Amino acid sequence: MGQRRGGRGLDPERALEISIQGTAGRLAGDDVPVLDAIAQLRELAGDRVDLLAQAAGAKIGGYLGTSLANPLHLKAAYLLVLASDGAEHATLVAATEEAMRNAGGSAYTL
Repeated sequence: MGQRRGGRGLDPERALEISIQGTAGRLAGDDVPVLDAIAQLRELAGDRVDLLAQAAGAKIGGYLGTSLANPLHLKAAYLLVLASDGAEHATLVAATEEAMRNAGGSAYTL
């Protein structure tokens, strides 16, 4: 998984997802205005907006999956969810906003 057929190099789809995740993390850390961040993520994803939601899931998993949760993972996930605008968009936005509210009482907040 993740490699091109024939075993040479990284699959272009996987490379794009990695780039999307990294860009979202950078945008979250740089405090880029939300609308600008959404535009940059959508431009990067092109017609692969499904990868925005997939990358959001990976970022949320990174946040929830460690005892040293980094709030930037959650902020990046939120930006990715906002940019995805897919079939379950409203549900994803609500779930991410709830996770952000729940994180408010921790030592690692946004």
